[in-house]
Amino acid sequence: MRDKFLDVVRLMKFHKKRDKFSLNFLKNYLSVEYYRKVSRRVKQGKSSVEIKRMGYSFLISGRDLLPRIYSSGKLDKKFNKLVEKEFYAEKYKQFSGNSWLVLPEFIGPNVLVEKRIKSLLALVLFAPDFKLNIIDDSGDVKPLVNFVKSLGSVRAKTSKKTIKRSDLNIIEKNVRLGKFRDIANRAGKKVKIGEGDKLFLKRYIRDARKIKVEISDKLLKEVSSDLIPLVKASAQMELRKEVSLVDVERIRELKL
Repeated sequence: MRDKFLDVVRLMKFHKKRDKFSLNFLKNYLSVEYYRKVSRRVKQGKSSVEIKRMGYSFLISGRDLLPRIYSSGKLDKKFNKLVEKEFYAEKYKQFSGNSWLVLPEFIGPNVLVEKRIKSLLALVLFAPDFKLNIIDDSGDVKPLVNFVKSLGSVRAKTSKKTIKRSDLNIIEKNVRLGKFRDIANRAGKKVKIGEGDKLFLKRYIRDARKIKVEISDKLLKEVSSDLIPLVKASAQMELRKEVSLVDVERIRELKL
């Protein structure tokens, strides 16, 4: 009886300043009903809301704060599952619209190779069965392939031995910038890919691969059959279920 009375009394108090800050973020990811329930429990001292910084760079999101709910000192699985679902839905929506431009920027930001090489490596992340072979003229591509493999399984190689067994073979031509290459490389070494970014990209790629992409008969005529997996990958990269003319144009611009 006394506990119930104290619960009622505590509900009449204002939230602490620290709790207000955390609850303000939580409000974005829970329904009104569930938010009010958590808010009441926080006032009663039965729950708490902590903010976890995910460590995303601005290329992924301008806000990387994930609210986490604790009940009786332990993570509340029910509420946190709902929060994470909405949190990642928001981040995916933000990232998907820029993924074609942004994802290649994560692939060896301090390595100067042809732009299309990084774009191709970004695409094969969404077409894991596509066999891409890059004849590495500059000697810089192999580390990029290794990085891409750390984000998700891909069948990309940099070997002359696998030419016959590949779906696509391209030659990476050394970007000749003379003394400017050294300057650019020194500047690029300051660019770091954070662990938070890598974890987000792994999750994003994993979920995007699950999307079944359709392509119309009309667009099928616009692209070579052996490049269809890349066209579909372009759509998957942006979390779309259908190939558009934009995807076809992107592959054309790579001059494969």
